Amino acid sequence: RRYTMKTMRARVDAAGWDVVYATYFNSILLPAVAAARVVTRGRSRSGHTDLDRTPDLLNGVLALPMKLEAVLLSHGVRFPAGISLGLVCRNNG
Repeated sequence: RRYTMKTMRARVDAAGWDVVYATYFNSILLPAVAAARVVTRGRSRSGHTDLDRTPDLLNGVLALPMKLEAVLLSHGVRFPAGISLGLVCRNNG
């Protein structure tokens, strides 16, 4: 499933949780992923994820932006857009 931050917050709230921290991540790679999705739009990928699109050789290189984002997130940076959502929640019950 794909969620917006607004939708995810609403679902978390409806489940009885309070959002402590929320951000998008995978933000640095967002333009490349968006471009790849536009190029492959309409092609049948039923039952497949985006994970099988990248050659194994590139995994190390593509991990670098994720590592940078992890450092930034650990310093309180929040990203306004990204491929993924990250939430820390607390049960309000």
